[in-house]
Amino acid sequence: MNTDLWSLLSAIFKFGTYIGVATILGVVALILIKSNALKESYKSIMIKVVLGIIGTVGYFFTQVGGFAQSGFGGMFDADIIQLLYSTGNGDLLLFRTLGLAYFLFVLMLFHKKIFQLKSSLLAVVLLPSVLCVLWSFTAVGHIADLEWYWQFLLLSHVLVALAWAGSLAPLSRSVETYNKKNSSQMLSHYSKLGIVIVIILFIAGLGLSLKLMILGDNPVATEYIVTFSLKIALVLVMLGLAAYHKFVLSEKLLTDSVKTTDISKSIKKENIIGYGVLLVTALLTTIVGINH
Repeated sequence: MNTDLWSLLSAIFKFGTYIGVATILGVVALILIKSNALKESYKSIMIKVVLGIIGTVGYFFTQVGGFAQSGFGGMFDADIIQLLYSTGNGDLLLFRTLGLAYFLFVLMLFHKKIFQLKSSLLAVVLLPSVLCVLWSFTAVGHIADLEWYWQFLLLSHVLVALAWAGSLAPLSRSVETYNKKNSSQMLSHYSKLGIVIVIILFIAGLGLSLKLMILGDNPVATEYIVTFSLKIALVLVMLGLAAYHKFVLSEKLLTDSVKTTDISKSIKKENIIGYGVLLVTALLTTIVGINH
């Protein structure tokens, strides 16, 4: 596995992109539960979406630089930019940037009052953003050339995985600021959504893994298998923490034997691991590569 500067920069920018997209999907997921719970996370949501835009644009130009191979100035090679923009890389840049920018525009337009809107109305307002960022995942990579049902599995996997990772930070903030009764209610609703997320994540993840690693035409690199195994291990840790929150801490909250701040701290740990999963995924799709 040969790692050059452009691959490393691509992984860093892609990680930033994932954080931004995860924030969008996570916010929409929490809106379906309790939209006004997001008011306390307004500033951090804005920052992460901006990070996603920077990551998306930066990722495209590192691809340009990697093709040009003429130093950092090669990132702005007009011919290479035109060439890559005419490919799936251009579609990824366009749709993902549009989705992130639209989400940011809506947040800036309404400010914190946006989270006082009716959940169903707010979800509809933000739907174009969700559709754009999801569609961008079909633009490049192995999945871009696959049949529609494999692409549907990919979109399902992206939706639930990133929504899970992106919802944890605002969830922990909400639990931290709510009283015990409201925190308990929100955790109860979130756990129901979590069951759906886990089921879809398992089915879609298993299907994609079979397609890319077993049913594929080319041998899978050892580095990919090792890194993929690390990702699975981190996801299992997240599942363990999620189960701990649902079956242990939530029950203790009802009996006043645990503080909301304790639950918030535990969710923050799950959130850190979730970002670890996003980082490993960025490495898998840039530096490592399935057939590297």
